[in-house]
Amino acid sequence: MKGIRTIVTVAVIGAALYFTNPTKDDFGTYYQSKQNGVGFVAKLVSTRTDMKFFSTFTIGPAKKPLERYLGLAKLVFIRIK
Repeated sequence: MKGIRTIVTVAVIGAALYFTNPTKDDFGTYYQSKQNGVGFVAKLVSTRTDMKFFSTFTIGPAKKPLERYLGLAKLVFIRIK
């Protein structure tokens, strides 16, 4: 019974992350609130890499990015570089 409960819990968390994977617009909204109105720039110059359960967003060129963020559940964005 414990194994089934664990599988169901992991499946529910995985489904929640899958269906709330942030888009470029979500990141632009976050960046706009963080930078006081320059979110439209983030939409234009950022690159989104979709990993199904989360996304990474890169601002600037891919070889030498200015900033990188990890996005989870449309609301959580963590700067990773």
